[in-house]
Amino acid sequence: MSQNTITIECPGCHKRLRVAATAVGKTVRCPACGTAVRVTAPDDDIPVAAVAPEPPAPAAPPGNPFDFDNMAPAAPAAPPEEAEFFTVVQPFAMKSNRVYRVYSDGRRLVGLYVGKSTDVAAAAAGFGLIGGLIAGAIAARTAKANQKRQAEMAEKSIDELIDGHEFNFVYEESEIDAAEFSLPGFTFRLNYGNCPQFALLDLETAGGEKLRFALASDKDVRVALTLIEALLDDRVKKNDVPRKFRR
Repeated sequence: MSQNTITIECPGCHKRLRVAATAVGKTVRCPACGTAVRVTAPDDDIPVAAVAPEPPAPAAPPGNPFDFDNMAPAAPAAPPEEAEFFTVVQPFAMKSNRVYRVYSDGRRLVGLYVGKSTDVAAAAAGFGLIGGLIAGAIAARTAKANQKRQAEMAEKSIDELIDGHEFNFVYEESEIDAAEFSLPGFTFRLNYGNCPQFALLDLETAGGEKLRFALASDKDVRVALTLIEALLDDRVKKNDVPRKFRR
């Protein structure tokens, strides 16, 4: 063996390697198997070579924040918890009532259309056998459309849904002049007996538009009171809504 070289054994494949004596203390890579081997001073003809730890991968250079073509994808955000909402029915005299989920994020009121209620089917059922057949067809078609809409709502965020249906509405806090809660009166009960009768919510916008909604349950009344009061403060009238609905 030349004084200028030493022989070591690769601990990976046990192949004998001849390296320069000046490589003592350094790391070489076995040409046969690629194992990184640290070269130690020879004690015998064939010194023991230690397996060198793999060097850490070099840190990636900082990317160009404006290189949009080569940006690494951002880690997906954890899904947000479902925002609190209340369910309302918007009554109509000559067409199907509309069902909405209404949300508030403290600066706006967002109504997402859920689907139609079955009041038209119920009306058709009053016209005998033919009416019953029509009612069944209407109810089946309505139920299918509502299920499709609700499945879509379960998969998307509120912001993704806002522009997704012509019946959705969004009012900024500054666009609502007043909100009023009341109990359904005799006239409402007479004309809209197919609507929930827990409480009514009337909204008046800065543009003069007036909207009326029937709240779908006791819980919806309580949630609506909380969200609407937080959004509009002293622009809310509760009138004769029972205290049992208030949180």
